[in-house]
Amino acid sequence: MRILFLNTFFVVVITFFVVPISANTPSTVNENSLDIIGNTSAFKQANSYYNKGAYQKAISSYESILKSGNTSSAVHFNLANAYFKNNELAPSAYHYEKALVLDPTDSDIKTNYQFVKNARIDQIPHKPKGFLKSTYQKLMQNYTQDFWGYCAIATMLIFIITFIGFYISSMSQSRQLLFSAWLLAAFASVLFLVLAFVRNGYDINQSMAIVYEQEVPLYSEPNSRSEVVIKLHEATKVQLKEKMGNWTQVILSDGTKAWAASQKAFKLL
Repeated sequence: MRILFLNTFFVVVITFFVVPISANTPSTVNENSLDIIGNTSAFKQANSYYNKGAYQKAISSYESILKSGNTSSAVHFNLANAYFKNNELAPSAYHYEKALVLDPTDSDIKTNYQFVKNARIDQIPHKPKGFLKSTYQKLMQNYTQDFWGYCAIATMLIFIITFIGFYISSMSQSRQLLFSAWLLAAFASVLFLVLAFVRNGYDINQSMAIVYEQEVPLYSEPNSRSEVVIKLHEATKVQLKEKMGNWTQVILSDGTKAWAASQKAFKLL
C-alpha cells in the first residue's frame, strides 16, 4: 500500500512542479517593474507634476513612460487620475480599465474609477447574468494568473506535508484525517492549476472599447437612414462586434445591439 502511495506521490510531484514552469512563463518582460527598465526618475517627475497640479505635464510624462514599453498598473492608475483632474473622462476611463487588467484586486483603482462612472452621461444598467457565468467572470476578472499559481503552489505544499504525515503516522485515526486532507489538497491543487491556465488565455476585455467622442449616435441598422437607437457619450464602455463596411456593431452593457457609423469613435482596450 505504501509503495503504491510513493509511486503516486512522485508522479503527482513531477506533474505539478514541471508543468507550471511553462504555464507561468510571462508573455512580456518586467511588465510591472519601473526600477529594472530605468524609468524611476521619469515616474517620480510625473508624480511631481501631478502633485503640483500640472496635470497636462503629468499626462505627457506618464504617456512617455508607457510609450517606452513600460506597462505598469501604477502608471495607468496615475495617468487615469491626471486625465480625470484634467476633465478628460474618456482617456481616464481607458487607463483605469488598463490598470484593472494588471491589478484587478486594487481597491483604489476601483474607487477612483467609480468617480468617472458617476461623472459620465450614460448610466446604462448591466444585463443580468446567470450564476455560473457571473461566477466564472468574477474569478477571471478579479484574480490574476499569478494569484491562482500561488494558490496551486500553496496547496501543493499542503499536499506534500499531508502525504509525509500519512506515510510516517502509525495512528489509524490520524492516517484517515491526513489521507482526507491529502486528497483535498490534491484536488485543490489541480483546480487552481487549471484556473491559472484558463486565466492565462482569458481575454478580460473581449473586444471592449471606450467611447472617445463627445456624442456617438447608434443606429438600428448599418445605414444612416435607419432609426437612431441611442446616443452614446464619452467614457462609456461598450463591446464591439462584427463589421459591415465602415459600420461596426456595438453591444451595450444592457444587451442592446446597434450600429455605429465608424469605429474611430471608440478606443479598443
